[in-house]
Amino acid sequence: CPQWVRFSLQGVVLAVTVLLSAHACMKTHPYQLSYYNGFVGGTRGAAEAGFTVSYWYDALNREAVEKINRLADVEGVFVYSYPNKDILGWNKWLGNMKKSVYPADRAENADYVLLIHRIVPSALRQSLDGLPREFVITATDRTPLLEMIRIR
Repeated sequence: CPQWVRFSLQGVVLAVTVLLSAHACMKTHPYQLSYYNGFVGGTRGAAEAGFTVSYWYDALNREAVEKINRLADVEGVFVYSYPNKDILGWNKWLGNMKKSVYPADRAENADYVLLIHRIVPSALRQSLDGLPREFVITATDRTPLLEMIRIR
């Protein structure tokens, strides 16, 4: 093969690789941390296979914080966050959450459960089945990443 053919082929492979990666980023924005490739079926396939689809709280974004803060407009609300019960306290400390959003130490002591879709214990999942969802944040393929569930 002439050198210019090898150089052109390398350029095409590089361009295709970059374009595929850019497409994946644009397709999953703003939840790039929840990306899984097509070999697993994307984010939905990963969730169905039991993989962690929302690990670093990428779904607890400005939209979700505003929705939580609106729930606390009328009166204070107690929220239990799974799997990290401290995330709301950290957001209050950073000034993102209203002072009337109180972190609860257990689901039984809360008005709402903020559920980040990681590997959720079946007992917790069963106790929340059928309860009303205040809001759900989903990936672009409609896979749930975060839910706010009213428990009382």
